[in-house]
Parts: sequence; C-alpha cells; structure tokens
Amino acid sequence: MLAAIPVHASTTASRFADFPQTTIDYFEIEGANPADWQGQLDTLGPKSKQNDHRNAATTRYTIDWNYNDRGGNTCDSHLEVKTVVFFPRLRNRASLTDAARQEWDRFTDALEAHEARHLEMIYAAIPSLRRALMDGSCTGAVKRAQRIVSKLDRDQARFDAETGHGTKEGTTFRW
Repeated sequence: MLAAIPVHASTTASRFADFPQTTIDYFEIEGANPADWQGQLDTLGPKSKQNDHRNAATTRYTIDWNYNDRGGNTCDSHLEVKTVVFFPRLRNRASLTDAARQEWDRFTDALEAHEARHLEMIYAAIPSLRRALMDGSCTGAVKRAQRIVSKLDRDQARFDAETGHGTKEGTTFRW
C-alpha cells in the first residue's frame, strides 16, 4: 500500500500529476538570465544520489517494506514507496524579459520531462515489488524485492549516464 503524499501546487504539478504519491520540493533561485540561474543551480541544486554533484533537479525515492512470516510459505507484507522531486522555482519569473522567460520555460519543461521519466521507472517497478513480496516465503520475498530495487537503482543510474543527467534532453541553458 502506498502512503498518500501531497503534491504541492505549481507549474510542474501538471507534468507530475500521473504520480500522485510524489512530493515536489522546491528550492528558489532568482536572476535575470541563464548565467545567473546556472550559478545558483550549481550552488543550491540538489545533490545526486550517485555522486556529490549538484543538479538542477533530482528525484529521490525510498522503498520500504515490512513483513510477517506466517509460516508455510505465507508472507504478509506491506510496501511503502515515497518519491520526492527536488525542483527549482524562479522567484522573479514575472519580471523577466520575454526571451529570458521563454528560455526558463524551455529549460524547466525539459527538466520536468527528465524527472518524470525517473518517476515512470520507479512506479513501473511497484507491481513487481508487490508480487515479489506476496509470493512464497518471507526470506525469498525479501531477496526478490531487494533484487528489484537493485535493478531499479542501476536503471536510474544508467538513464542519467545515457542522458548526461538530462543535458542531452535539453536541460541546459541555450544562451
């Protein structure tokens, strides 16, 4: 069973609406142009799970379960998945020039698409995790679930490596 986690209202909420148990945690930056924004993203952006590098946004997740071994190949289990997207919000967006606002919107659209793909992978693993935790003995169930989580971690890292943490998908400023 998934815990209900609120989604905070924002421009990004529509992209992440397919992931209702996801919290969007904003950090604010300001500035008139991409150079201003990039400097703040480099110092204020969330750190990646894979390394100590700061990113413009990141998706973190925790997958927890508990179980009660009833014996006779019966395992009662409870699965909890929590996802949080750390995302920039431009404090002074309304005061930008049209060109700067268009660039910010293009950048954040690409960033939202990249982080939504991370969420898709996480949510796609949930049915397999549920099945793994319900079938057979608890010892076997836990081992199967751990393998699924390990594969998910590898898939997340591979996705970021293949996309350059989204830079190949447009998550860099163009001017």
